[in-house]
Amino acid sequence: METEQKPSVVVGTFIIGRDKKLLLVKNPKWGDQWMIPGGHIEFGESAFDAAKREAMEEVGLKVKPLGILAIGEEALPKTFTRKKHFIYLEIICSATSKKVKMDGREAINYRWFEIKDAIKYAKHPLIKRVLKEYTKQSKKGKFNFIKIGLA
Repeated sequence: METEQKPSVVVGTFIIGRDKKLLLVKNPKWGDQWMIPGGHIEFGESAFDAAKREAMEEVGLKVKPLGILAIGEEALPKTFTRKKHFIYLEIICSATSKKVKMDGREAINYRWFEIKDAIKYAKHPLIKRVLKEYTKQSKKGKFNFIKIGLA
C-alpha cells in the first residue's frame, strides 16, 4: 500500500458526559482498539468545528469544545490500517446531547468510562498520556487550555 507523502492534521475529541465519564469507541481502522472519536480537519474548517463535526458524524453527539488538551504526532502508526503520518490536536469537549448513534464505520461499539478505567482500556500511547494529564489537572481543579481564535 502506498504511503501518503504529507502529514494529516486531525482532531481527537475527548467527549465528557454530564456524569464526568469519557466516551470511547471501538474503531476498526485502529484494530478495534478503544479510541476517542475524531478525524481530519477539512480545508477552511477550524479545529473546534472539526471536533463538533466529527463527534456528530461518528457518534451522533452534539459537543461543545472547551480547549486543546494536547498536541501530538505519530508517523506510520503500527495499529492503523494504512500508512499515515498524523498531527493530532486533542480537544476536550462536553457533550450537549445524550444519545449516542454510532456510524458503524469508525465507531462500531461505545462505552462511557470513568477516567481511571479509560486509561486502562485505551491502548494508544498519546490517548493514555492525555488521560493521565487530564486526571492530574482535574485533581488540581484547573486546566491549561490553549485557546484557538481568529485574529
